[in-house]
Amino acid sequence: MDRIRDKMNKFSAVTFDATKTWLSQLLDSGETEFLTDFITLVFEKAAAESTFCALYARLITELREGFPHLDTEVRRIFGEFMDIFVEAAEEPTADSVGYQAFVALRERRRYRRGYAAFVGEVAKLKVLTVVDVTNTCGVILDGLAKAKVVPDKNMLCEEYADCLTALIKSCATLLKPVGAPLAERVQAVMDRTGAPSLTNKARFALMDVAELL
Repeated sequence: MDRIRDKMNKFSAVTFDATKTWLSQLLDSGETEFLTDFITLVFEKAAAESTFCALYARLITELREGFPHLDTEVRRIFGEFMDIFVEAAEEPTADSVGYQAFVALRERRRYRRGYAAFVGEVAKLKVLTVVDVTNTCGVILDGLAKAKVVPDKNMLCEEYADCLTALIKSCATLLKPVGAPLAERVQAVMDRTGAPSLTNKARFALMDVAELL
């Protein structure tokens, strides 16, 4: 994984072909014990480096064409990453069993916007499905609905609205068949009744999302 991290730290449009060839050789050799860590690394780097989201999505897609067993790991790790859109109910104590996992997830939550865009790019390339995207939208909208009624959650509401915008802009065409019911959910979340943390910025972002759908 140290070698893989070194390669991925130099990943760009210029190094795309060389990186893909090198990874393909590893997969072809049967050295697949790195697979889980590699896919996780791609998801994390795509989230943190939003400029390269489309390039990371292309890498996963093209590797998957040659090695279909990648699908299992991609889908499993996609499911695990859904937790980044869910706020922790409480912070565990530093000496508790789940504390390290909490810290790792807290770090991932810093890159929600980038990850939302990555999900859209991967879905656009048919690695994820319409159902996967609508489920992700649902998790984000649930988080926004909970946050907006709690005082002093303005920034969190704006973050959720930005995530939804990034996701839907990435794959708006894919979502057209299910656009109407999803737009209805967005309209419902835009209701400001009893929602002290739903800022104008968040609401305008949601209006744009509804128009896209």
